[in-house]
Amino acid sequence: MTALIATWHDRGDAAVLAEPAPLVFSHGDGNLDNWLWHDFISTIYVLDWEFAGHSDAAYDAAELIEHPSARTIDDDLWLALLPDLGVDDDQGRRRFAAARRTVAVRWLAVRWKRRLDRGSAFDQQWHRARSLLATNHT
Repeated sequence: MTALIATWHDRGDAAVLAEPAPLVFSHGDGNLDNWLWHDFISTIYVLDWEFAGHSDAAYDAAELIEHPSARTIDDDLWLALLPDLGVDDDQGRRRFAAARRTVAVRWLAVRWKRRLDRGSAFDQQWHRARSLLATNHT
């Protein structure tokens, strides 16, 4: 875990995310259980605003895409939605890549606490974080 965090640190993602970016209103919780689709009127309802506040579009998109509940949706589909999520230029994609790695490592730290009794969830997050850190994923 220490080596993985060192790899994240060495990539410079914290510095990228410290750069100024326009703020957006954010739901603050990427759990897909909080997003409900109403078929009849083709509308999404968002529940549980406990963590709402301000963020930037790239970090907000990363929180949604890297939440463990989002693993049921293919990455290519998520990435195709980036412009709709407000990540629509090179700077936004750079911030998104840094945020994505940061959120993946954060979820690994969360999973670390329960690694002994929820080993499968930890292993999945471990592989996810390592994969994102090993390449230049968008």
